[in-house]
Amino acid sequence: METILRTSLSCLAAVILDINNYPSWSFNTKKAYVLRQVSPSELYFYSEINSPWPASNRDLAVHLRITQDPVSRSMHISADEIPDFIPQKENIVRVPLSREVWKVVPLDKNTIRIEYELEIDPGASAPAWLINSFATKGPYETFRNLREQIRFPKYRNVSLPFIIN
Repeated sequence: METILRTSLSCLAAVILDINNYPSWSFNTKKAYVLRQVSPSELYFYSEINSPWPASNRDLAVHLRITQDPVSRSMHISADEIPDFIPQKENIVRVPLSREVWKVVPLDKNTIRIEYELEIDPGASAPAWLINSFATKGPYETFRNLREQIRFPKYRNVSLPFIIN
């Protein structure tokens, strides 16, 4: 998936790093919280995903990293599921595989292009309709909601020390 947003690299990074706010914009996220902060641009977080009845909710522990090429200023965001990072919870299906890659290219000071890739296995013999929903509807809804998040004042003029805008 590819999209263009009228925002800065720092604004996007600030939204992505605001883990507790994921339920406001990330598709079907019920709750999310930081498990371990490694650095300002790297952390591990937990996320529980609402699944429609009769499927069970899913959860995952994710290793999130944001890096930037100092010359091109392109930003790379990776979010990789670490299945055994935390113990499994009762009545929630652990997602065995989830890999997200965001390649973010600044087009000018306030416009970015995002190339987004998602590879996911929702686990537990998920029905085809559930897999299709997460693979197609999930990214679309997430980016639609992301467009709203980047307009919020708490993100709009943020400056992050590890991002060159």
